[in-house]
Amino acid sequence: MSNDNNNKEQQQIRTIMKTFATSLMIALSLGFATVASADDNRSAATTATSNSYRTAIYASPYSPSTLRVNVEKQAGKALVINIKDKQNNVLASQYITKKSGTFSAKFDLSQLEDGTYHVEVISDNEVTAKSITLKTTSIDVKRSVSVNI
Repeated sequence: MSNDNNNKEQQQIRTIMKTFATSLMIALSLGFATVASADDNRSAATTATSNSYRTAIYASPYSPSTLRVNVEKQAGKALVINIKDKQNNVLASQYITKKSGTFSAKFDLSQLEDGTYHVEVISDNEVTAKSITLKTTSIDVKRSVSVNI
């Protein structure tokens, strides 16, 4: 009889452990999904697709003065990413070799003045151009005085 009781107890413990493990995995999965969606909401990505490549252009959620340009392209095609000002001057450029399939470029825009700039992705005869606007937000500092009586 005691063997039967021990087997039943062990089976109950296994069932409880399986239920706990399953619940833990579901909770962790939901936690990671929530973190991923929060990051996606902070940075609105501009995406574009051409015949030979796809791009996503967005401000880094961890460093707002950093512009990220992700490119997924066909192997065998080189391309160039340019950052230009209003006068069409190239301020930064990144060459992506023919062998790269997926590439992520970072551009530090912290030294640029507020205004409108253009991001161009060029491959052969295809050009994808997107406008970006840099704007410094002012922080309103309020000071108060209290008198202790």
